[in-house]
Amino acid sequence: MNKILFLVFMFAITVTASAQGQGDKKKQMFGDPNHFEIGVAVSEMTDSRLDETSGIAASIKNPGYLWAHNDSGNAPEIYLVDKNLKIVFTAKLKGVFNRDWEDMAVGPGPEAGKSYIYVADIGDNLGIFPTKVIYRFEEPAIDTVKKLVEIKEMKRIIFKLPKYQTKDSEAMLLDPISKNLYILSKEDSAKLFEIKYPYNIESDPKRDTVVAEDLGAYNLPKVTSGAVAISGEEILVRNYRRIWYWKNPEKKPLSEILKIKPIMIPYDMEPQGEAISWAQNGTGFYTLSEKKKDKKSFLYFYKRK
Repeated sequence: MNKILFLVFMFAITVTASAQGQGDKKKQMFGDPNHFEIGVAVSEMTDSRLDETSGIAASIKNPGYLWAHNDSGNAPEIYLVDKNLKIVFTAKLKGVFNRDWEDMAVGPGPEAGKSYIYVADIGDNLGIFPTKVIYRFEEPAIDTVKKLVEIKEMKRIIFKLPKYQTKDSEAMLLDPISKNLYILSKEDSAKLFEIKYPYNIESDPKRDTVVAEDLGAYNLPKVTSGAVAISGEEILVRNYRRIWYWKNPEKKPLSEILKIKPIMIPYDMEPQGEAISWAQNGTGFYTLSEKKKDKKSFLYFYKRK
């Protein structure tokens, strides 16, 4: 009898310790709760045209809406969606192939007072493409009658990585202050590459390929998306399991800020989280996942505290 009681006692201790360990892991996963509320599911993804969403960005010209796009093999289209993930407008890029679109941004461009969309075709799972491309075009206004616009005028920012590197990447950051573009590779320690404005497409139109500058490795594993606030003072980077956050009130170069230890943001796990965007009004940020098998996908909003 004493032996049985002893075994029961040891089992209880083991279970308790395991539960405490799981609780500690859960607490670590949630991160610092002092900056944003826990993510709230705003709406469920029900439109199959959004099933493979890999990038989202808050619209500037159409406040309250988000732009979204899918990844490889899908139509060369971006969708304007409301908070219910209802597609209200479509912009189709003429003469463009969606090789592997992975991220997007909305922000400033060559003409002051206008907003531009940047779509990053930077995915390369097999590491075989010597060049990547970012499409930039003026952000269209919603047309509730036509529902679709064809984008004919755009700039192709064709770039390659130095020393014949062929990285798979899923995250692009647009610095709204310098208008420089940054690419984060998807590996155990992300490499950061910089494409300096004006990307040579205005100053030297004969040079059709830009060599991105290798800024080195960063302690950011398996990055899937990133976003810079329109003020330039806050940065978000994410992967499937984490969201990292930096404050940048002095508007220093992103290459400096990303070296600083980030704040871990509380994160509700998603099936395959590949997209993140600041709200246009600065009240928080959104995340969205690809649909994975029979798991539901939701648009989450993390409200600023």
